[in-house]
Order: sequence, then C-alpha cells, then structure tokens
Amino acid sequence: MPLLNGNTFTLGSLEPEGSQFNSLDLSQAEEKPKRVLIETKVKLNLDQKKWLHHEAHLELEKNLGANTWLCKLNDATAVIDLSLLRGQDFVKDARDVPLDLKIQPELKNSETKEAIHTVDIVLYEKQSNDSISQLSEDIARRGSVDIVTMAFRRENSIIRLELPQSKLSEVAMDPRVSAIEKVHELALHNNVAREVMHADVLVNNTRFRGKGEIITVADSGFDKGSMVDTHPAFAGRVKSLIAVGRQKSGQTDDRVGHGTHVCGSALGNGSSEVMGGDIQGTAPEAELIIQALADENNRVFGRSSYLLTQLLDMAYEQGSRVHTNSWGPNWDTLTEQVPYNNASTDIDNFVWANPDMVVCFSAGNDGRERTKRGHIGGQAAAKNCITVGSCDNQRPAKDVHCMHFDATGVAKGNPSNVSGFSSRGPTWENRMKPDVVAPGSMILSAKTRAASITVKENFGVSTDPLWYFNTGTSMATPLVAGCAAVLRQALIESKASASPSAALIKAMLINGARDMGKRREEQGFGRVDLNNSFTLSKYMGDTAAKGTLKTTLVWTDIADAVLQHEVILRVTVNYDNKIETKSGTLNGPDGGSVVNAVGQVLWENLPRDAIVTVIVRLDSVLLDVTKSQRFALVWSVSEQNQ
Repeated sequence: MPLLNGNTFTLGSLEPEGSQFNSLDLSQAEEKPKRVLIETKVKLNLDQKKWLHHEAHLELEKNLGANTWLCKLNDATAVIDLSLLRGQDFVKDARDVPLDLKIQPELKNSETKEAIHTVDIVLYEKQSNDSISQLSEDIARRGSVDIVTMAFRRENSIIRLELPQSKLSEVAMDPRVSAIEKVHELALHNNVAREVMHADVLVNNTRFRGKGEIITVADSGFDKGSMVDTHPAFAGRVKSLIAVGRQKSGQTDDRVGHGTHVCGSALGNGSSEVMGGDIQGTAPEAELIIQALADENNRVFGRSSYLLTQLLDMAYEQGSRVHTNSWGPNWDTLTEQVPYNNASTDIDNFVWANPDMVVCFSAGNDGRERTKRGHIGGQAAAKNCITVGSCDNQRPAKDVHCMHFDATGVAKGNPSNVSGFSSRGPTWENRMKPDVVAPGSMILSAKTRAASITVKENFGVSTDPLWYFNTGTSMATPLVAGCAAVLRQALIESKASASPSAALIKAMLINGARDMGKRREEQGFGRVDLNNSFTLSKYMGDTAAKGTLKTTLVWTDIADAVLQHEVILRVTVNYDNKIETKSGTLNGPDGGSVVNAVGQVLWENLPRDAIVTVIVRLDSVLLDVTKSQRFALVWSVSEQNQ
C-alpha cells in the first residue's frame, strides 16, 4: 500500500474532496494547493511522465509506493485539474492531499483533544525570512499558539512548537505544510569483540588499522574534554572537540561515560595488565572528532540549535568520512515505533549529496518491548545509513543473560545469538533493518576520567580505572564504524578506489557478514566479519568442484519513506544447457513493494564451469533527477569441495 508520513492508504478509500475543509474556511489560506496524489494503472513510462510535465504542469515529487505519486505544480500560474488527470488512460485516480495524511499516526492516538504535543511542522519548501514571518503568523492563528514559542529549524523548513491535539488538523490545512511529526526525546542508547569480528585485515603483508581515516563520534562527550590531556587510548589522535549540547559554555567533557566508551570501541588503542593486555577498537590508528551532544542535564542535544545535518556537514568539512551515532528516540509505550521522519530525511539527503560519507546508527535497545511490527525507527530507519544491531559477545560471563559478570566468569557468550535487548525490524515502512549486527554485550572500553563521574558497573567489574564494561547497540555501532574506516583505508591504499562510496562500504560489510541463521529482522545480513569483507575471492580455486556465490547490491536513494529509485538485482546461471535466475530484490515482509536499498543473491552448489551473468537494472526513477543512479556491486565465491 502507498505510504505518506507513516500513513498507509489507498486513493479509493480517501474522503471526497471538500469534506476535509469543514473546520476552517479555505479562503483564509494564502496559497492554493500545489500538490496532488496520483495513482497510475501501471508503472509510469517516459511519455507519461512527459505528459504530466508539459500538459498537467506536474513534477513527480515522491514515489509513495504501489504506483502512487505525490506530484507538485511546476508552473506558478497553473492550477491542479483533477478532471484532466482522471481522464488519462494511464491514471487510475487523482485526489487532493487529505489533511489526515499530513499527520503522523502516532499523533492520532491521544485519548483527549486537550493533549499537548511537541511537534515539528515540516514545510514543503524552505522559506525566506519574509515568507516565514507570514507563515508563522498563519500557523499561530490556526494553532492558537504564540509565535514566540516557535523554533525555526533547517533553514526555515521546519517549525517546532507545542500544539494541542484539537488543532492538528487546522494546522495541517495550510497548503504549505507537508507533515506534522511528533518530537521524541532522544537518548544515548576491546579486544574480545575484535576477535569475534576478525578485525585484523592483512593484505600483501600490510596490516590495515584505520590510519589516515577520521571517525566522527556524536555522543555524550569525551573524557576530560581536552585535546591535550587525553585518555591514553587516544593520545595524539584527537583532531577536534565540538560542543553541541553545551554550546554556550563550550564544554565537551564526558559526564555520562557513554561517549568515551563509544570512542574506545571505534578507535581506542590502549592496554591494561590487570584486564588482560591490549584493549583496542576496530580502527586503532584512526583520528577522532568528537561532537559532544549532552547538555548540562545530560540530555541529547537539549536546547541546542544544532541539527544532525550540521553535524554531518562539520565532520565532512574536516575530512571525516565516517560518522557514528549511538543514540535515537526513547521508546514510548503509547506510540511505540517511530516512523521515518524529518531526521531520517536529513540523513538520506546528506548521503545522497555526499555519497562518500558513511553514517552509522545504533538500532536501539528496545528488543524486549512489545510491538505490533518492529522497534527500529527515526534516525535508524534512514535508507542510506548503516543500522547496527547487537549480537552477544564471547567474553566469559556469570550467566547467559549477561546482566552481571566479571573478567573471570564461568560461561562464554555465543556471538551467533542476537542480543535480547537489540531492537528488531522491520521499520514502520516494512524496511528490513538492522543492516548488520556486531558484538554489543559485555564490551570493555575506555572510561571517562571526568572527575564528577562514577561509572556504574552493571555489566561487569573492571579493576582498572581507565576501562569499564558496557552493553547495548551503542557499543556495537562504533565497532562497525571502525570497520568502515579500515575498509576505506584498505581500498584507498590498495588503489582499488580513490574515494570509496558509502554504498560500497555498506555493500562490503553486508557481503562479508556471517549469517547467524536468524530472521533478517533480527540479524540483518548477519554478524560483521571485517576480514571476510575485504578478502573477497572472485574465483574458485583450481581444485574446487563447486562454490557458493554471494552477490550484494547497495544503492544510495533519494530521501523519503518509500524507495524513490527501485534498482533490481538478478543473477542468471547457465550450466549444462539449463538457465536459472534468482532475484536479489528485497520486498517488505508482506510481499509488497520493494522497500530496501539493498539486494543480495546467495547461490550455493554453483558448478565451477557455470556461466554467471549479473544484471543490475534501474526499474523506477523520478523525472527531475539525472538519469544515472549510483550503486555498488560486490561479489565473492567461497569453495565447496563436496
């Protein structure tokens, strides 16, 4: 079914035109509607797109799935003619955009009309200073709120304010409003892990450890907040400290302990005699940029004016191409899963515009919460990021639940188990997430030396004051970010790619991941294995009779909840005068439209003299973008001797 702002619908089920405008006179709107919903009988061809462009004066703005499109006028003097559209042979139906589809489902669950919500009013276009002034007056009138309570974000394209339940529809009536989204409070979601992930990459006697790469960690803060007096695991490798949550004071120290631990998992390089020797992250020679998110009350972002797009921009300008985030929306037992929203849009837009920027997000720690569909949402639902879940570590533990243990425990964890706390997919949009998993339980990493902090030892006892244990998808994510940095270094230094794309890094991580035999919604494509990701065997050995071919496709898509460009992966095998074909396209769990910007084909028992053809086809594309579509294709062959 089509999807708009988290709402599933069919055009035939929508209310007739006019019935939605009874709460406020439409004549008060300063602009006529510029957008319309169109459902076509089949996928649009080029001639039909040209007709829409030249005759109906419409551009395809968003693919909503199931041959349904959100279109906008391309001529300021034109008006939308529903009768003209419905009269075309290829058009099944055309409707105005209903108010109800502008409001996210979670905002419709309130039991009282007097409930007050903090919301983001997302606008179709960025506004000038003059136009935002008029628009804010209109929103204030419709919502019965004071203009001074509004915050303007993302270049005047989002207005954040508190709005009563009873006023949501009236604000949605403004034709400049694209969506009304609930604002969620954000929360912050070693060598044993390195062994599980086979993080030592050795190629032609060269060991890759992230040298020359810069990893940006957006988290609570860093150690003492000093670039000079640093935790010994990061000596000489801190490139920049940026105050985000405590913007006014400029403080970046880690008063929570979370951020320093995350940094250690990504790129720490230290040791402890009492804790077993070397303690390293997956990229122990990479440099570090810290963006300290915690405010004075240890809230993520707090009242900071920074947006995620700005954080990504700052990191990119300083040469960082890996950005890791171990935070996301708090689980709300009333509204449950968060849909794709303006934060997801920011990530997808940034990677689309900067295709070499790898963005990692933790899946979340809500795996034990009851849910109708899945847990993963918000930032982690972005198509162009790498979403990381947690598997168990193999570190000795006192009990299989990993709640309490010490360094001399009595049982080992099983890395082939998905951690119970790890948030499951699919996303609200039925997209398969997480992408991969990595060890997230019982992770030993760097401990902040901030004087005011006493780290709780809920997940293990460390006898070294510089190191402590922690558990969560927060711990798994930086391990994968470090792997991304190592892959970038290896590709650049081996001259395989001067500027590896985020799609290529994601494809390599997914292709090398080890399937743990769990559902895709739990493990994604499996547990990251760095060595397996880089040492991709293109051909079978001379003695192998059969092999297993794994082919992975990843592409960068335009921002929106539904795939805007559908790319199809097909593998054809010709052997003994027989031709077989497998598709790597990943549909939603309900078998509906393609929803994943990842495809994979696994072909076992492949005869060595078979002829293999891999086909990548662009199946659906918006009209107003270039005809080219970036993608990465990775394959490997493993031998089968029987």
